[in-house]
Amino acid sequence: MKRKYISDRLCGLVAIVLMASCLWSCSKTDSGSGSGLIELAGEDFTVVSMARPVDILRSAGAEVENGRVVLPQSLTDGPLHASDMHVLKTLCEAKGLALDNLLSLAYYNPRMSAMVLAVTDSGALASSLGGAGWTGVKCDGGEVYTHDAARSVSLMCDGEYLWIVRRGEADAVAKDVEALKGRAARPLPSWLADKLAAVGDEALRMAYQADTTRVFVAAMGLHGPSMTIDVRCAAKTDGAPRTFFEPDSACTLGNAAAYVSRDDVVSLGVALPRGFQIARLIQEIDYTIYSMPGVADAVRQLDGRLVLSAGIIDPSSLNVMDISNYRVSLALGTGPGHADELLKILRQALGHSSYLPLDMHADGDLVLIDLNGGCRGDKAAAGGEMALLSANLPSDSPLARMAGLPCGFTVKGDADNDAARLEIAFSDSDRGFVATLLDIISIID
Repeated sequence: MKRKYISDRLCGLVAIVLMASCLWSCSKTDSGSGSGLIELAGEDFTVVSMARPVDILRSAGAEVENGRVVLPQSLTDGPLHASDMHVLKTLCEAKGLALDNLLSLAYYNPRMSAMVLAVTDSGALASSLGGAGWTGVKCDGGEVYTHDAARSVSLMCDGEYLWIVRRGEADAVAKDVEALKGRAARPLPSWLADKLAAVGDEALRMAYQADTTRVFVAAMGLHGPSMTIDVRCAAKTDGAPRTFFEPDSACTLGNAAAYVSRDDVVSLGVALPRGFQIARLIQEIDYTIYSMPGVADAVRQLDGRLVLSAGIIDPSSLNVMDISNYRVSLALGTGPGHADELLKILRQALGHSSYLPLDMHADGDLVLIDLNGGCRGDKAAAGGEMALLSANLPSDSPLARMAGLPCGFTVKGDADNDAARLEIAFSDSDRGFVATLLDIISIID
């Protein structure tokens, strides 16, 4: 059930990205350009994005022939839900659309969300949709189309744009689209509109409104079998650089960064901001754990820094149930002078374990817990980051073969108070990132 849940969530994410980038057309119009579409976004958005369809669809294995997209069989017969695939195929085969850019909008109200494409020939589009079995109903402001195979989507053409929205009765859809247009009466700040419209070499640019004064801006790039994401924070009014957290609340990993192990299967280091309620978080996750003897006392010693790493001692003899073949390291940051107290509490709680070969010791203000010797950390790490992430799974490893993966992968991520960066690369794959991801989803499913 859990594997199915994960694959369903991944399928939904990929479907959104693909439909948010559904086609490449050689025709260019002002309304189809990024600058034209972005004028439909209002300044009270929750999420707004601009996509370059050619990059994303080609990464999924599609080819462009005579200005039209040919979807690969691996995608049409792949793990995406039939309803999502029907909409994607409709958009790819339709005529009368300038689809070199696509706008996605979401506001706080769930009904106030849409993807928007520019229309170059409304007559040709109506003929294409009708020929594909979509039923059109005329209403105020345009025509609304539905199809039995597209259970969750309605399309509305207003003569200038095609709006892809949540399914509903024609009049209700028309009212929603009119309300979405009304939001644009208060447009995006000019710096943000320009930044999103000029997608450049990225496949996708997206903005998330964190609060009334700040905006998170993310750029996603696709390069063969790899994907990069860069996230920064800016002032909403003028785009001036802002930090993720206020300087007096931001924390860094410091000396704990030296225990992030980039050579093992997975390693994660985080430094929670000052004032973060660790005890409340643990209570909300499972109060039973928090109420266990010694846990509350241990939590009070923590300062929010944590590094967890895990690896395999002998990859050639992988036995999931053989705990002696795993190495694990946990580094816990403490307040000044609290390491010895935390170490004492942990030894009382875990020191009598006869089946876990644990080694616990202090290193300055850190308490280290190692299983089977622990992992190898990066002693040269700078420590100025708020978070570090590393994952490695070679394609020829027994773990990858046991999971049935068609390739291996590496993950590298880091974040300080100014920017966050993530890179995911599939190794030994001659396909694009999205195509490879779909292959892996098919296996999970």
